[in-house]
Amino acid sequence: MTKKPAFPTIKQVRAGQEDRTPSRTFNALGHGGRIKTVPLDRIAPNPANPRKAFDPDALQALADSIAARGILQPPVVRPAGADGVHTLIMGERRTRAARLAGLTEIDVLIGGKDDAGADLEDALIENLDREDLSPVEIARGYATLIEDLGITREELARRMGRKISRSTISNHIRLLDLPAPILAAVDDGRLSFAHGRALLSVEDHNHQKRLARQAIDLGWSKRTLETAAAELSSRPARKRVSPADRAAIAENRDASDRLTDQLALAGHAATVKVTQQGVTISLKDLDAADQLAAALTTANTTTRR
Repeated sequence: MTKKPAFPTIKQVRAGQEDRTPSRTFNALGHGGRIKTVPLDRIAPNPANPRKAFDPDALQALADSIAARGILQPPVVRPAGADGVHTLIMGERRTRAARLAGLTEIDVLIGGKDDAGADLEDALIENLDREDLSPVEIARGYATLIEDLGITREELARRMGRKISRSTISNHIRLLDLPAPILAAVDDGRLSFAHGRALLSVEDHNHQKRLARQAIDLGWSKRTLETAAAELSSRPARKRVSPADRAAIAENRDASDRLTDQLALAGHAATVKVTQQGVTISLKDLDAADQLAAALTTANTTTRR
């Protein structure tokens, strides 16, 4: 007896021969899920989805496709809560396009995971890997995974399924240090990721915003902005950094990332910054500080014994 595939082949879909009878299949997360028809007003977006803006033309094209052929890959949702509403794990574009196409209900896959945190990890990673996200949306997704969910940079790169270095992830997250007006410009494409990185070399936020406005108004290239940033930088000694100092800075940055990852592995969402002056640990709130202090006290007591 030949085992049927979990999903129909492309040829089967085109020929209208796909088997729609099974109530159980394997969803995009790799876990068992149940297909169910759900009203669109009972499907809520995932608040943690890094995608905040959707291209109207692309959305309309998808809506036209759905109107003509239906949704070939159902969105994935969590089991309904007490209010009967399902929260999306994957497939917000498809859900929005279905509404645009005039549908009132769609087939969805009920996720097989009970762990909401694991669902969130999968949703974020899937969106970061597949969606046409802006650099700022990518940065926010990375920050959520690393700082809130405790995933290390190495684990994130492995699960993304493509070559992403730890420095690439760190450079994206550092974009979030820019003032809100500049983040908005990078988010909507008026400034590029490279422009944002160039502005990070300037410590004064007012200088950053002035340079950003000039770059937008005058159409500056990345190189032009880098030159202007160097002239206005509040760190004039940057040009005269010796090779030894550059190596020390690189070592401190690497140590910062390693310590942040080690704390994440131990279950503590914290950001560590190592400089020549000392080590700074930034925590989300006082509860996180108390938890880390308790863990260090326990470790110290165990070591003395």
